[in-house]
Amino acid sequence: PGCDIFAFQDVHPSQSRSFYEWFFHKGAEVGMTSFEPDFMNQNHNCVPEFITSTSNVDAWQRGMAQAALRQNVSVQWCYATPSDVLASLSMPAVTNFRVSFDYCYGESWNIGASSLLVWSLGAAPSKDTLWTTTNNRTAIPGCEWTPDHEAPAMPLHIVLALMSTGPVGISDGLGMSNSTLIRRAISADGTLLKPSKAITTIDSAFLETSVRGIPQGIHVYTTYTQ
Repeated sequence: PGCDIFAFQDVHPSQSRSFYEWFFHKGAEVGMTSFEPDFMNQNHNCVPEFITSTSNVDAWQRGMAQAALRQNVSVQWCYATPSDVLASLSMPAVTNFRVSFDYCYGESWNIGASSLLVWSLGAAPSKDTLWTTTNNRTAIPGCEWTPDHEAPAMPLHIVLALMSTGPVGISDGLGMSNSTLIRRAISADGTLLKPSKAITTIDSAFLETSVRGIPQGIHVYTTYTQ
């Protein structure tokens, strides 16, 4: 059961561990090494069994995480709530969290504040997948073309994906990737050129504008490499 456009179903919490054991085993057979459930926040908004119970969310999450650990699969949670991030502290298989909007909606570069929460709790923030070209301005249903879909924004997206310290997902159409730009993101052996710390919003940005002295709407991020 769901709500509005989120008419989805989750496995029953009591069957979570057995279902994900089966599911991850099937995935591992074809080379799957990581898994992402999307719209985690809608579990708290749209699924009655999760809204009316104090234990079902935890049982469902732990079943997934324990099965992933057993099958050596890492898990990324997408659109997770702060309570989900806190719950993951006892679930080592949950290694990273999507911290941005979908790329197609625009402004998926806005990752600083949510990354701060995820990084401070020991997980890796993750920016949504990105394009390295305009992909011939391909129309995506439900998504308007925005300035950060233009070619000059492509280096920004790939740099922020690297600086997030999470996965870097390239979602160009077949034959449409900018291989030169992608190669700048990796070393000769294919290792992602990540910093030591996830990029996050500076602390003073959370103060009142009159105190911090930063114009409203300006994003100031920080990271470092040791």
